[in-house]
Amino acid sequence: MNIILIFEWIAFAFSLFLLHRRNDRKISLLLVILVATVVVEAIGYYYHRILSKANHQFYNVSVPFIIILFLLIALKHYQKRTHTTIILAGIICYTLFAIINASVIQGMTRFCTYTYIAGALLLVIAIAFYFLEVIRQPEHVSLKKEPMFWISTGILILYLPKSILYAVFEYLAYYNQVMESFGATFHLVNKVLSVIFFCCLSYASICRLIYRN
Repeated sequence: MNIILIFEWIAFAFSLFLLHRRNDRKISLLLVILVATVVVEAIGYYYHRILSKANHQFYNVSVPFIIILFLLIALKHYQKRTHTTIILAGIICYTLFAIINASVIQGMTRFCTYTYIAGALLLVIAIAFYFLEVIRQPEHVSLKKEPMFWISTGILILYLPKSILYAVFEYLAYYNQVMESFGATFHLVNKVLSVIFFCCLSYASICRLIYRN
């Protein structure tokens, strides 16, 4: 069985603890993100493995949807209005770009790498704003029980390296001379990064319950 699917379901199981009344309400959308993740992965697996059909169209919808939800989680942690305004404007522009890219530029018959890259860059900016505000907080912040810190860490670990890989994907993946070696490297890196990512999300879901004081 795919190890990424295992850790996806583990993260989803841990995200159910977000329903606990003592957990952080600011990250409640993480449960929606993980529900969407496991549903799309199940549908994608069924289309690809059972029906032997393309499944890009599902990921072309789920990727921008999940990225926007992560951005909305980040917005709930901002105190500076400037950061909020920039990310809100970024969400609007990104949504329009994702629609245009899927409709006109790359289309729905292949994976929209441009949408992933643009979303990853916007996420990096959003996370940078969050870290900047955490650093400037006058009071002490215990990162071990700060869910947003672990979500942010997971996002940077997964989305930043994969956006770099997708930036060269268009060139390398469709050339027979390098397609096989690049594909193997890409899948290995994606597997390692995804496992770490879902571990971070799992911990983010329960850290407030572990460290109550």
